[in-house]
Amino acid sequence: MTVMGAEASAQAAWDQLREARVRRGQLYSVVRSLEEATFRIERMNKELNQARLEAELARADRTRFVATVSHEIRGPLNLILGFSRLMVLSPERYGQSLPPAYRADMDAVYRNAEHLASLIDDVIDLAQIEAERLPLVKDLSLIHIS
Repeated sequence: MTVMGAEASAQAAWDQLREARVRRGQLYSVVRSLEEATFRIERMNKELNQARLEAELARADRTRFVATVSHEIRGPLNLILGFSRLMVLSPERYGQSLPPAYRADMDAVYRNAEHLASLIDDVIDLAQIEAERLPLVKDLSLIHIS
């Protein structure tokens, strides 16, 4: 091998060494970026898990609250329903019949109380569905095909 060939070979070796160092630096940079991304993903997963847990607890609290409040309202509402129906159907208990205007008012009270009771029943059903405690009932349905 000639001196020129040896110098060219040594220069090529140095060039390859520099290139390898540059590539190693790039590789290190990519690995560092991946480590940082992995750390951020792990942190986000922990935050998401914490948020999911808090949301589940909040949902359970809300379901319990709705069920409790609905049942607390249902008691007095049943009293209103019963008393208004009694006043309309048995006015003799009060010594005289109700004037027509009062009777119409009591009918309105009863109808609205029934409607409110129906809404409360729906809220209770929704709370039970969320709590996965609503019993399923088989019901026969007729399907008409045109």
